[in-house]
This record gives sequence, structure tokens and C-alpha cells, in this order.
Amino acid sequence: MKNTSAPQKLTHIDQSTLNTVLAAQADYVKTGRGMPADLSFHDLSGMDLSGRDLTSVNFIGANLTDATLNSTKLCGARLKGATLRLARLEAANLSNADLRGASLQGTELTDAFLRFADMREGIYYRFQENGEPAAESSDVVPTEMIAANLCHADLSGAKISKGRAMQAKLQDAVLHDTLLDGADLRGANFEGADLEGTDFANADLTDVSLRGAVLRHTQLNGATLRNTDFAGSIIDDSQIEAGADARNLPVRCEKTLAELPDLIARHEEWAASNGAGGQRLELSNLDLSGCVFGAADLSGARLINCNLSQADFTGAKLRLVDFSLSNLERAVLQNADMRAAILKRVFCRNADLKKANFAQVGAQSSSDRIIRANLQYGRFQDSDFSGCNLTGANMTRCNLIGTVFTDANLSDAKLLNAVTCQETYAQIELAGGQVLDVRLEE
Repeated sequence: MKNTSAPQKLTHIDQSTLNTVLAAQADYVKTGRGMPADLSFHDLSGMDLSGRDLTSVNFIGANLTDATLNSTKLCGARLKGATLRLARLEAANLSNADLRGASLQGTELTDAFLRFADMREGIYYRFQENGEPAAESSDVVPTEMIAANLCHADLSGAKISKGRAMQAKLQDAVLHDTLLDGADLRGANFEGADLEGTDFANADLTDVSLRGAVLRHTQLNGATLRNTDFAGSIIDDSQIEAGADARNLPVRCEKTLAELPDLIARHEEWAASNGAGGQRLELSNLDLSGCVFGAADLSGARLINCNLSQADFTGAKLRLVDFSLSNLERAVLQNADMRAAILKRVFCRNADLKKANFAQVGAQSSSDRIIRANLQYGRFQDSDFSGCNLTGANMTRCNLIGTVFTDANLSDAKLLNAVTCQETYAQIELAGGQVLDVRLEE
């Protein structure tokens, strides 16, 4: 090992000594007196540190392999060169932590907060299982997140330049303005992730899934996009040209305004005759932005992965309509009948949904079966649900930051892990929603 600042061997610590150190840390957090705990170059493998406040603790070069730190507060912690392989950090808060050169291979980070964490290259401090230093040809190595599970994690503002995250799971993660330039991301899964403003310049995105991801203002210049899957993603037109080797780029067909009235009329005949006549409306990958649907009966239609931004559905019958993966930004759906509609993974920012009806309905095939409106994973930031009936709606993991629920009914709505802000949280509670299931934005 070239780095001369590291000890020749890791320090082992027994539970009694560790308890003393953690008691002093708790006093530091409570009073602000003294210094944060120093556990640098300690062997903490397999230990349980769940739920503790370890703000600013020094873990430089520490071995935390297979340790449990679920819901642990590690804000500003110094984890440079630390080994966290197979550690469990579900819902842990590592905001502003220094993770340069750390190893997080196979680490469980579901629902973790890593906002503004520094995960760039750093000095190598690896040790073998016996505590002896491990040989390495270079002092500086990238942070490793190979096969790590970061589903639903928040990495906004994190610096992961040149990081290694091959086969990492990042489904529905938030990476606003995250630096991933030059990173090796081969085979990673970003399905449904919010990647607004993320820098992927010169990154290797070979075999990466970006299905349903938001890539607004994302930098892809110089990135390797071999077999990268963009199906259902929201991406700037200027970036589409960069993906010659990519799959399912959302190059939508031109507007079909001339054909649309006839297609709607045939669908209304289909709906009125219970499928005996006419033809069901099934559209996908179309640019229908700004189209006026009026009070048409589109019940049972499929409008999947379409650009419906600023479309007008005022008073329309949209019962059981499937809008999955569509862009409904600034769309107008006032007074629409949206009972049992499917809006899974829609991009629906700044939409007007006042007095829309999302109530659950009984299935025709069975009097005992209930069909709920499905809004799972939808992005409804700053949208207006005033006066809406959302009883029984499935809003699992929706983004409801800035969303308005004045005079809405959220009784029996499923809001598990939906994220929102303080003002909207209060409105959800007034509307009868189960606020214990909701996560407040930190």
C-alpha cells in the first residue's frame, strides 16, 4: 500500500468499548460539546449500528463489511476509503458524507439519502479479512457501487464522477443534478429514475435501462449508449440524436390531428356497444401535445407512452383509460371521469385535475372485485387535485411535492412511500389520507 497515513493493521473493538464511544457520540450530538467519534481504521464488520445518530463520525478506512446501519444518520460522516461491502443501510441518511474511494459493492441502500455526497475517486484504504493491508497498484481508486441496491434512494447533487456502478439497481431513484460523468454504469437499472440535470458525459451506459426515466436537461455528450433502453422516458429532443446505438428512443410520430376525430368517434361507438361495434382507441408513441379531446367518451382507451402535454380532457369520460408512461405535463383534466384509470409512471407536473373523479369501481365480471385508480410512481409535482375524489386510489411512491389537495377526498387512498412537502402533507391529512405512510421531503 502506497498510502503511508494508514496503519499497518485495523483496530479491533469489542462491544463494551464501542458502547462507550457511541455514548460519547450521543452526547456530542445532543450538546455540541467535544468531538464526533473517531472510528477510523477500525474493524466494525458485522456490527449493528442501526438507528443511531453518527453525524460527522470519522470512519476513514474502516471496515464495515456486512454491518447493519438501517435508518442510521451519517450526515457529513467521513467514510473515505471505507469498506461497506454487503452492508445494510436502508433509509440511512448519508447526505454530505465523504465516500471518496469507498467500496459499496452489493450494499443495500434502498430509500437512503445521499444528497451532495462526495463519491469521487479517493485514496485506497483496503484491508484483508485478517486486518492486514491489501496490496493495490494505485493510491487513488473510484468509488465502487457494483451491484449495490439504490432503489428509491436520493442522490441529488452527489458527485460520482468516474465511479463504478455496474449492475447497480437505481429504479425510481432521484438524481437531480448528480455528477456521473465518466462513470462505468454498464448494466445498471435506472427504470423510473428522476435524472433531471444529471451529467452522464462520457459515461458508459451500455445495456442500461432508462425505461420511464425523466432525462430533462440531462447531459449525454460523449456517453456510450450501446443497447441503452429509453422506452417511455421523458427526454429532451436535443439529446435523442446522441443515441444512435440506443433502443426505444422516444421518437414519437407526428401529430395525427386529422385522423383523431374519426378515431374518437369509432371508439365511442365501441364503448357504447360494449365492444360489439366500432374500434377501441389504442395509441402509443404519438405526439398529441395540445390536442383537445373535449367531453369525449374514451373509456377503456389506451394512450400509452404518448406526449399529451397541454392536452385538454375537460369533462372527458376516461374510465379505465391507460395513460401509462405518458407525458401529461400541464394537461387539463378538470371534471374528468377517471374512475379506475391507470396513470402509472406518468409525468404529470403542473396539471389541472380539479374535481376529477378517481374513485374505485366494481368489476363487471365480479361483484366482489374492486378496481382502483392506479397512479403508482406518478410525478404530480405542482399539480392541482382540488375537489378530486381519490377514494381508494393507489398512489404508492407518487411524487406529490407542491401538489394541491384542497377539498379533495383521499379516504382509503394508498399513499405508501409517497413523497411530499410540509404544506401538501397538511392538505393530505385534511383530505383523510393516511399521512403515516407519506414521506416528507428532507
